[in-house]
Amino acid sequence: MAKTVNQAKGFMEGFTSGQRTVVIVVAIALLMGAFALSRWVSQPSWTLLYGDLTGADANAVVEALEADGVKYKLADGGNSILIPKDQVAAQRVALMGQGVPSGEGADGWSLLDKQG
Repeated sequence: MAKTVNQAKGFMEGFTSGQRTVVIVVAIALLMGAFALSRWVSQPSWTLLYGDLTGADANAVVEALEADGVKYKLADGGNSILIPKDQVAAQRVALMGQGVPSGEGADGWSLLDKQG
């Protein structure tokens, strides 16, 4: 380790002060870029869990998600709920088992009721 530090010092001594500054700034920029990239990659892919919810149904879904410790985002003025893509199917089954949401169209069969 000491040998590597000495080599780095010897390498840097061959530069002018302006060149050293550029090397340091570039190294810091690379570290910040790597950090930003890792944060961006680690963000989940958000997918619609339920949309077009009433206020009461949206509240019930949010409370159930919070109780289960599931991350969520509200969209469309609070009428749509987004969760990580890999949890959509499991959460829909769990919420339907709890009777949430309970409003019109919650069971999915209402689409067929509107057919001619």
